[in-house]
Parts: sequence; structure tokens; C-alpha cells
Amino acid sequence: ELSEEEKMARLREMQQDAELHEEQRWQRIKKASASDAIQAEKDSIKSSRNFLDEANRSVYGAEGGGNASVADTLHRRSHYREKFTDKNAFRR
Repeated sequence: ELSEEEKMARLREMQQDAELHEEQRWQRIKKASASDAIQAEKDSIKSSRNFLDEANRSVYGAEGGGNASVADTLHRRSHYREKFTDKNAFRR
């Protein structure tokens, strides 16, 4: 059995430990949120860069990492050539 004085001393120690623990917890939360904000900013920059790279690859026919076949490239070019040329050019 603990005396009343010892119980009060232990209670004070536990309360101090709890306050210290709570303060450390808030510091970790603040640090983590700052770190998350920095990481989110980096990720948004990377994702926009990746988006532009992906768009360039799809426009220039390198969707598979530059493995577009010659037949695919010729088909794509012929499509655009037919689309933008004069339809009556061969009738003259």
C-alpha cells in the first residue's frame, strides 16, 4: 500500500509525463504536416512533368518507351496526310 503522499507524488509524475508526451506528439504532428506539404509540392511538380513527358511520347509515337512500330508510324502519318491535303489534288 502506498501512502497518500506517495500516491500524490506518483499522480504528479504521471501528469507531467502526460503533458510532456502530449507536447512531443504535437511537435511530431507539426513536423509531419510540414513534411507532407513539402512532399505534396514535389509530387505535383513531378506529376506535371510526367504529364508533359507522357504527352510528348504519345504525340511523337513513343508510347511504349520508343517502341512504336514503323507500320504504326506510317499509318498515323498517312492519316494526317490524307486529312490535311486537298481532296481534288489527284483529279487535275
